[in-house]
Amino acid sequence: MVILLVLFSACAKASEIPVASVIDLERRLSVLKSEIFIAGDGLPEKYLNSSLYYIKNKSWVKSLDLISPDDIDVPTEYKNYNSILYGISLQGIGNKRQALNYYNRVHHSSIHYATAQLNIALLHIHDGHINKAFIKLDKLFSDSSVNLDVRLKNRMQLILGYLYLKVDKFEEARKVFRKIPVGSTYFNRAIIGVAQAANQVEDFSASENVLLFLQKNMNYDLAVDESYVLLAYTYESQMKFGRAAKAYEIAIAHYSKRIKNIDKLLYGNSPLNIEETLKKHIFVVSSNQIDLLERLPYIFFVNYSLSKKLLMQISELVDIKSKMHKRASDLVSDYEKVINPLLVDQLIIRKNILQDYINQSRYRLATSKDRASAFK
Repeated sequence: MVILLVLFSACAKASEIPVASVIDLERRLSVLKSEIFIAGDGLPEKYLNSSLYYIKNKSWVKSLDLISPDDIDVPTEYKNYNSILYGISLQGIGNKRQALNYYNRVHHSSIHYATAQLNIALLHIHDGHINKAFIKLDKLFSDSSVNLDVRLKNRMQLILGYLYLKVDKFEEARKVFRKIPVGSTYFNRAIIGVAQAANQVEDFSASENVLLFLQKNMNYDLAVDESYVLLAYTYESQMKFGRAAKAYEIAIAHYSKRIKNIDKLLYGNSPLNIEETLKKHIFVVSSNQIDLLERLPYIFFVNYSLSKKLLMQISELVDIKSKMHKRASDLVSDYEKVINPLLVDQLIIRKNILQDYINQSRYRLATSKDRASAFK
């Protein structure tokens, strides 16, 4: 049994992103920024494309209407970026061949080339053309002239590692996963990949070590939660059925506790409290680590962070009863009104996954106890 990291898309009744309102938040932020100096950390203008919000919302027709990939009056890099957005939108409506054409428009010298090529590789994976995806990713890694930022490189390594798992190249998978550094958004998922690959080559001590290391993390993302059932399975694979049974019991207790924690957040009387923000788009809510980058573009989180910084600066300069302070405070509040329903969505999804892990653990616990008794 290979336990793969469960990836759930947002459920059918997930909160819709109020795109028009979010775009208005950007306008209000720009107005405030123009009225008071602030040391910003915003992205280049090429990223400020409203179509991003519709793409994240899977509103493909609307995103297509907002993108002009053939506009000759814009800088080349802006055109390259638009070609990628247009390709994504075309994929969304099922026009893969034309999407491929737009990805291939992005020139090798472009800062967006690697992103375009990765999208082509993902398209190949979606269509089941694994070898084509391998070739595309190998070329990207081997070409030193390609502009690869760290986050994109780590994402590519994670995808490549799971591709190796898919074709039973377990040592290759381990090598790739281990290249993803501690602190990367993808590190925990890479650790799960290392454990899965190690189990397949019967290097069980390596699997145990990395999973126990992962469990030291008390801000739980899905990979940390998955490590409990995977560790129990690692013992089971070694026919250590008594130890496996104990580990499944620990996993069940862990998941039950986590579900109670989430139920308290979902159905309690207190509003969600964001305790910490990591990398701008990862929120910690009562030890639940939730990444919202699949729901909103990165620029949204940059602007949210900037709005909070702006509010702090205004608070130091003007009376908190002033109109400017109220506008800044309302802006931060309105950003959070977009974020909070998405956090609720993800907590519901997480709860469903944890319940699935409990069900797996209970079944494996029963079989482990039976087999432990048989070996006595």
